[in-house]
Amino acid sequence: QSDLNFVADSGQTYYIRWRNTYTSGNYDWVLSERDILPGDFCENALNAHVGTNHADNSNGDQWFVYTATANKKVRISTCGLTTEKTYVQVYRSSCDWLDWVDVDSKACGDQSDLNFVAYSGQTYYIRWRNTYTSGNYDWALSERDILPGDFCGNALNAQVGTNHADNSNGDQWFVYTATANKMVRVSTCGLTTEKTYVQVYKGGCDWVNWFGESSWACGDQSDLSFVADSGETYYIVWRNWYTSGNYDWVLNERDILPGDFCGNALNAQVGTNHADNSNGDQWFVYTATANKSVTISTCGLTSEKTYVKVYRGSCDGLIWVNENSKACGDQSDINFVVDSGKTYYIVWRNWYTSGTYDWVLNEGDIMPGDKCENPVIARLGNNHAATSLGTRWFVFTPDQTANYIINACVGDSSFAGSLYIYSGNCSFLIYEESAWLSCDWTGTASVTLNAGQTYYITFTHDKNEDFQWTLLREEPPTKADTIEGPVALCSDVNNVVYRAPSIENATAYRWTISGYSVVDSVVTTNADSLVIAQLPATSSFTITVKGVNSYGEGSVDSLPVTVHPTPERPIVTRSGNVLTSSATTGNQWYNLSGLIAGATGQSYTVTADGSYYVVVTSEAGCVSKASDIIEVIITSIASSVISDHLRIFPNPVTEQLTIELVNSKSPASYVLYGVDGKQVAKGQLVGSVTLSTKQLKAGMYTLRVVQDGNVEVRKVLKQ
Repeated sequence: QSDLNFVADSGQTYYIRWRNTYTSGNYDWVLSERDILPGDFCENALNAHVGTNHADNSNGDQWFVYTATANKKVRISTCGLTTEKTYVQVYRSSCDWLDWVDVDSKACGDQSDLNFVAYSGQTYYIRWRNTYTSGNYDWALSERDILPGDFCGNALNAQVGTNHADNSNGDQWFVYTATANKMVRVSTCGLTTEKTYVQVYKGGCDWVNWFGESSWACGDQSDLSFVADSGETYYIVWRNWYTSGNYDWVLNERDILPGDFCGNALNAQVGTNHADNSNGDQWFVYTATANKSVTISTCGLTSEKTYVKVYRGSCDGLIWVNENSKACGDQSDINFVVDSGKTYYIVWRNWYTSGTYDWVLNEGDIMPGDKCENPVIARLGNNHAATSLGTRWFVFTPDQTANYIINACVGDSSFAGSLYIYSGNCSFLIYEESAWLSCDWTGTASVTLNAGQTYYITFTHDKNEDFQWTLLREEPPTKADTIEGPVALCSDVNNVVYRAPSIENATAYRWTISGYSVVDSVVTTNADSLVIAQLPATSSFTITVKGVNSYGEGSVDSLPVTVHPTPERPIVTRSGNVLTSSATTGNQWYNLSGLIAGATGQSYTVTADGSYYVVVTSEAGCVSKASDIIEVIITSIASSVISDHLRIFPNPVTEQLTIELVNSKSPASYVLYGVDGKQVAKGQLVGSVTLSTKQLKAGMYTLRVVQDGNVEVRKVLKQ
């Protein structure tokens, strides 16, 4: 993840760009402000003193300032003082124009150790970066007298033969002046186990020109060869970047051989050639006799670890063309287009080998995609790059201004290499964007391309293998079609489903429910449907939906919804055989057989025994819950047949009620109804039965007895 601190000036506008170099996902990020603290930037740097100082990276980088009071060798170090992973940079001059002095992060494990010559009266800025840590730690600044070899101006004399370097006090400089044109070799190979690093410069100490460097030529040791011109002075610097030890090194001279440098390059021929790195790099020259596609390769010809570079132009102004070291294992293979009559320089470097080996130079006809002038047309969607033939050129003219995604890791692609994008024309290419892509890391790049502009896209595959790649336009989703779902609802409806037909390019759907009397809400879901679990009793609301993807949002579709109140559950009261609903309109009466035709008034007169209830429907069609069921017995019904031998006692009753049919053995049934018409007890009897009435409330109850189709109704008083 990322963490960046900077000083912002009042009124200044800043642009923050989150790159898709490593991710195509989405995420939160924070921007916070705080007051500026001492040490936050160059202009308010903390004073550094000789001895122990304290750095705090919890708020970002921390700056210190130090002014030398005498010419001294200064050491800045966290070695042995902390376990934090530290990173230090040193500058000189002024905050308006800082001159880089040195940098270090790994001198002693994860700690820093840096040495430089400080001149009396010169101000130096020491910046402890929070690149690797947000902790705090001690660091030391020490001064000592300048020793021979501490810097360019007092470099030690290097002699032909064995010399001795000592990095215990920092870098060590040597000076060598060539007495003749010679091939010079500087090396620690076979002389030490220290991890050495050498750089060679030429010119004067006021303006030294980098000439070469080496660090891993033979394991962890250095081996560097260069052509020295008679009378020219060279500065040899043994860096303490990887060691604070001391060790021997050799400087050898020999006569210049053909191929030692650009000016005396060996002629390369079409077919098999032979390279010899035992004396250092070896140069070859090749002049094209026709426009051709050229392949240079050691694949299958050697087990040496080879490294080749190709230049064009002249030795006074070489122009880099291509280079390769690992196209086929540890061997090299590169392809490039040559123009008839042009001269090319091929350098086999001795960075990884001092052996000899064969290599081939083959010419072939120029194929589509070999160069800018005959590019392959790139299309939206899938493309094929024949990088086994070398760098491939594609041309693309977008019809829409948009962001485009280039993905080099399609299918089983193992691409690892460079992507370049240019505009303009082949005579004058304008750099637009570049990226290093790897299917082991990140294989995609995003770039904004303008409609109607022609772009050139190049791929160079380190493994010289063909691969598939895609070019896709980053497009937001299309507009949603009409939302499907009810436009009128009753307020008691639950789990209402609304659905949006598929939205092209959408990876998610963003629904909103606005106008809710309870709460306005936003719902984002991967599904194309929305379920509203429960509706409030509100007059209306609006549902909207739009598609969402990592490139933006589509247009909105909306659906207004009206909500009608559902009638309350009615309450039925009884007066004799007349039932009355609490609702004045919308009533429909039912019995257990179903709807009673025509019974739609507020009151209904019962004409037969049974169970009755009412349901209310509003003008909008919303239906209430059914009322309680009312049991009704028509009290005028009686039978003298049962009446003659039916005894009910005691009446009034308190705890037990006996129902007896005297001198009768025929079975009968009974039902006891409460004052509200609801059934409270029922059963069968032959002869007699006794009921417990303890739990019954006081009041008038109705007992209905049926025997052989005859009915007798009696009133029972519960006290």
